[in-house]
Amino acid sequence: LEYYDQHPGLGIWATVERASGAVAGFHVLNHIQGETDLQVGYALFTEHWGKGYATEMAVALLRYAYATLGLPQVNAITDRDNLASQRVLLKAGLERKGERSFAHPAYAASSPMAWFESHRERWLAQHIS
Repeated sequence: LEYYDQHPGLGIWATVERASGAVAGFHVLNHIQGETDLQVGYALFTEHWGKGYATEMAVALLRYAYATLGLPQVNAITDRDNLASQRVLLKAGLERKGERSFAHPAYAASSPMAWFESHRERWLAQHIS
């Protein structure tokens, strides 16, 4: 909680299925661990995969990051082999910009990771009418 007190507007949110009220997973807008880069991220319980929730929430968080918080850039990372997650990020409006390795132990086993970027002006022009 101290992290979010120090970084107002960033957070972790439960992803809740509207019809049932069931928690489907979570979404984040925060710093990549050990880095200054901000990320949009998500994890869903397997029974909620393929329903569009990850894309819907990633778009909502990018809209919040850019239209409400005025952030200049938001990135994302995923395992290179996780093609489904990469499709979500592309559908949400991020662009694949190669791969990056990270020093933080949380990413050591997956390094290098697929790296995605989005920039405020371009994303808003494409997603906000």
